[in-house]
Amino acid sequence: MLRRIITFVILAFASLLLPNCHGWHSQVWQDEDEPNIEILGLGHVKTLGLTSRFIDDSSLRRSILFMLRKRGLSAPRPLGDLPSGISQGFLDSSQLMSLNATFPGRYWLRGEMDIRPEETLIQRKYSLSLSLEIVDLATGRIQAQGSVHRTELETIRRSHILEGLRILLGGLLVREEGTLSAFGI
Repeated sequence: MLRRIITFVILAFASLLLPNCHGWHSQVWQDEDEPNIEILGLGHVKTLGLTSRFIDDSSLRRSILFMLRKRGLSAPRPLGDLPSGISQGFLDSSQLMSLNATFPGRYWLRGEMDIRPEETLIQRKYSLSLSLEIVDLATGRIQAQGSVHRTELETIRRSHILEGLRILLGGLLVREEGTLSAFGI
């Protein structure tokens, strides 16, 4: 009887400590060199599908900034300081390299979010996909990228988006001696 109680307590405690990833599928890739990230610029996050129906661009950016702050990182975005000829949209590698001269950090975070309907016989459900990549501004190369995907959601709530961001950023960033490093699972 004592063994059962101890086993139950251990399982209950472990379930509280382990992240709740039920229903999420994730994939993370990283370059062989693990960069130490001190400042991470938050670039453009494309919104696809029905995303704008559930969350606007500024709320999505605030959610990403919130999750980065929870990880102990600030993410300035030089909206007014972009070099001439560079839009505020999804930057290509040459534009990112020219941004390296004006941005105080070396790494840039960008990505996309997609919400799609899934038709079933009974009711409409949705799938949520988030993908982010960390780009080295000095070289224009992608240092790390990851994605999470969840299906069969009856509606999309901010809590779903935050949970996906938590899982995704947890896979892309890890604390090491006061800095963040990009790594893959």
